[in-house]
Amino acid sequence: MFVQERDAEIAKLMLNYFQAVAERWPDAWGRRKPGIVLNRTTGYRALMRFFPLAVLSIGRDFVVPTAEFRVIFNKVKLEDADFTPENFKPGSTGQRQLFDWLTRDTGLDEHSLWKNISD
Repeated sequence: MFVQERDAEIAKLMLNYFQAVAERWPDAWGRRKPGIVLNRTTGYRALMRFFPLAVLSIGRDFVVPTAEFRVIFNKVKLEDADFTPENFKPGSTGQRQLFDWLTRDTGLDEHSLWKNISD
């Protein structure tokens, strides 16, 4: 999409994705308060790493409504209060921990999805 200069579609896709995050975890995403890492670098980077997996798992010409992303996030067994530095350490360690949690709970495996694309 980037190479084809489909910027508006990319923006819409990302908007839908983060809207689903906001709906699933409204306090952790929507409020800026100490001790919450979802809407900080740790959470954002983990979510951005998970983004292509979520999109590719749905696989419809990169048009994914918020509701379909929400179905994916509803599988994740984390609540707003779980997004703490104690659970997800600052830096790459916490980013990896959160990404691993997302992939484990959703069953989306980055290796199998990327393999399917390259085949």
